[in-house]
Amino acid sequence: MTALIKDHLLWLTIPLLLLFTAAKAEEPGQYAVAGLGGDSCASFVLSLSDDKPSSAVVMGGRTYFTMANAYTQWIAGFVTAGGNGANRVDVNGIALWVIKYCEANPSEMLAMGAGAFIRAHHLLPKPK
Repeated sequence: MTALIKDHLLWLTIPLLLLFTAAKAEEPGQYAVAGLGGDSCASFVLSLSDDKPSSAVVMGGRTYFTMANAYTQWIAGFVTAGGNGANRVDVNGIALWVIKYCEANPSEMLAMGAGAFIRAHHLLPKPK
């Protein structure tokens, strides 16, 4: 398989992945998202103050030492999967940007904050 075909398949796969991850809900403007991305922005912001080692979370066989760490890893994965070139962006920088977004939009889903980061930084795949 040539690199060009692989590249086209990758850009066809990303929208399908996002389609299966975020399914349209019954009310206009609302989406259902699987995993931590469906939690509110307020949940993410509030988790930042819980840094006790006793708050370790086990998900999918992995241990995250705080819920904030689990949220941050979810955001990093979402941005990496949905953003072209996002692997060149610092995870802490992404998290700080999403924290500010979430502080301003506490009732939105975390996935909306991660999506806003992708759009604001022009990381969407460019059409060939």
